[in-house]
Amino acid sequence: MKLCSICTKSDILCSGCARQMEKGNLTKTDIALARALSKLGIDADFDRAIDADNDIFVIADKKGAGLMIGRAGRNARKISIMVGKNL
Repeated sequence: MKLCSICTKSDILCSGCARQMEKGNLTKTDIALARALSKLGIDADFDRAIDADNDIFVIADKKGAGLMIGRAGRNARKISIMVGKNL
């Protein structure tokens, strides 16, 4: 995850993460997903979250993808509700 631990827990971005967003290394979707994962206590890492209309496509390794999906898709449903898009 590219977002620092302080920014995942707060509603504002630190100067470092704000600079990453200005450079295009972080998107609003990356930030929303990182914050949702943090609130749910899911320790999953991902490379990029791509926003496509009402869906989010996440690029992650096998472990991170499994944690985000969760048993029977429970985590994916919770994340979808928090972010407001289908995961």
